[in-house]
Amino acid sequence: MEGIILLYKPKGISSAKAIDFIKGMLPKEKVGHGGTLDPFADGLLIVGVGRQYTKLLENILKNADKEYLATIKLGEFSDTDDIEGKKEKVNFEKQPYSKEIEEILQDNFTGKIRQIPPIFSALKIKGKRLYELARKIKNKEELEKMLKEKERIVEIKKIEILEYNFPILKIKVWCSAGTYIRSLARDIGKKLKTGGYLKELTRTAVGNFTIERSLKIEDIKESIIEMKVNVYGRVQGVGFRAFTKKWADFYGIKGYAKNLENGSVEVVAQGKIKELEQLLEKIKQGPRLSKVEKTSACFMKPQNPYYDFSSL
Repeated sequence: MEGIILLYKPKGISSAKAIDFIKGMLPKEKVGHGGTLDPFADGLLIVGVGRQYTKLLENILKNADKEYLATIKLGEFSDTDDIEGKKEKVNFEKQPYSKEIEEILQDNFTGKIRQIPPIFSALKIKGKRLYELARKIKNKEELEKMLKEKERIVEIKKIEILEYNFPILKIKVWCSAGTYIRSLARDIGKKLKTGGYLKELTRTAVGNFTIERSLKIEDIKESIIEMKVNVYGRVQGVGFRAFTKKWADFYGIKGYAKNLENGSVEVVAQGKIKELEQLLEKIKQGPRLSKVEKTSACFMKPQNPYYDFSSL
């Protein structure tokens, strides 16, 4: 199995642990992921299986906008800027009204903003991870100076309040790659003068990939899943769609194969993982008159079921 997997990472495990499940299923393949989610967070994780796709991850993700659902707890700061850190209560004058929060979000946290990363993050300074330095360096001013050097400009495309009942503020955020939602929660708390930290986080989209199409580990093992393959080379006018349909019917796979205007063939196939892997190998070979130069495959949760395999 080689391709991109849209994986759902549950709460309570690290992104690396989620990847370990895939590695266990595919011990011979190189497996990697892009865009780490903290253990307390859940949501969409983009996984690359096979050397071709692990190399592609950076290109896929580096300019991809992301969408998050974030729950912020006001009234306290956290030394990690999230629920897992040591909390410090804040003495504030009054609870902010929803309208005040809306104005602050639109005036201060929309468009391009400056952001200092959380102290406990995987960014490196002089070859050391920030979270490693944070545990060793006890001088707060020294740490803050180091963090200031890592300040970055990110873009909040859109931010909206979903629910507010002090001290809980739930927001939806559309943002550029590289945005720290923990930092956003902290900075919103500072601006409101109440303090705040990230209590819950769900990543719902990365570029055009959405959480609705993500697969749970048990889905990959047991359920009907969908594989989308784009095939490039001499693949039109050579019987490629009929060839794909023949093998899809043989493996009991549903979906379609169709020619695209750019000269490639698009295949959407639904079935169990073993049969999809077998079909993918046949697609890479192609019929006798074809010449397959490149394929790109993505595995996801089916959106609409197919009841046969069509050549469109």
